[in-house]
Amino acid sequence: MKRKDQVVITELLTHLPDQDREALFRFYVGGQPEAEIAAALGLDADHFRELRRSVKVAFFERTGRGR
Repeated sequence: MKRKDQVVITELLTHLPDQDREALFRFYVGGQPEAEIAAALGLDADHFRELRRSVKVAFFERTGRGR
């Protein structure tokens, strides 16, 4: 991963609420299933999917990659 990508990811995650950041960490780093994360953190499944989508879109917009 490029250093710029790491900076962008860190900035995006820093501005998220703790619960959203935890959900993304569990999903992308821990490999936990979406349903398990939503249940454990009391998240609505639609919220979690939208969270993942919005962070991806923001990352791609800021790095100019991924599309």
